[in-house]
Amino acid sequence: MKPDPCGPRGRPKILPAFQTTMRTILAIEASNPSASAPGVCVGRVPADRNGTIEVLGAWISEDFGRSGDGVLDLVDRACRGAGVGPRDLDAVAVSIGPGGFTALRIATTSAKTLAFALGIPVIPVPTALVAARAVDAAHRPGVIALASKNTLAHLTLLHPDGSIESIGAVNAEGIPSGVRSLVADAFLPEPFAVRAATLGLERLSLTLSPRACLEAAAGLDAVAPDALGPLYAREPDAVTQWRARHGSRT
Repeated sequence: MKPDPCGPRGRPKILPAFQTTMRTILAIEASNPSASAPGVCVGRVPADRNGTIEVLGAWISEDFGRSGDGVLDLVDRACRGAGVGPRDLDAVAVSIGPGGFTALRIATTSAKTLAFALGIPVIPVPTALVAARAVDAAHRPGVIALASKNTLAHLTLLHPDGSIESIGAVNAEGIPSGVRSLVADAFLPEPFAVRAATLGLERLSLTLSPRACLEAAAGLDAVAPDALGPLYAREPDAVTQWRARHGSRT
């Protein structure tokens, strides 16, 4: 598993050369297509992380294919709509998960390939930070649930100041007390809904958008493309089945 950008285990190498007055950033949000339509946004972001973000163009797809062509088509449409060429981009931001395995692989691979081809850095954006943009102060602190499966979900604590802290893939008992809301999609396991009701939490729908990814990226560091990878909530089923059949051999 890659280091979790939300937690204390490590951070990718920062690119100190990423210093300009304004940056044109392409943001990709395709982490959870079952909960939110994938899309791409192009905008101008102040390098000092203050000031106004200017959205130049965006494109949302309600019919997203299971291939990299789908992401690159969105990129092309968004850039054309923004009047921006590939060489005008200063960085590519991408929502890295947790989310769907296939969706994350496609999104991160597309972002990495584009960044390598253009010689620009990438900005890994934890998907929980994208979701946090839609949660107002009245519902913080809260818990964001992603990548639900069976009796588990990956939980992230959303602090009152908007920062996040990874809790990890846990069962419903992992929802901490003292929070006001639970952000989740329609696939949240029933035990989580029951515990949320027991704790008196308000249930909020998971909302993800390429614009929110762009806004979240504005406060994060850019890294080299080879440092980019998806943030999985758990190991892929294929790996689990391999271990069950063959032990720890690779």
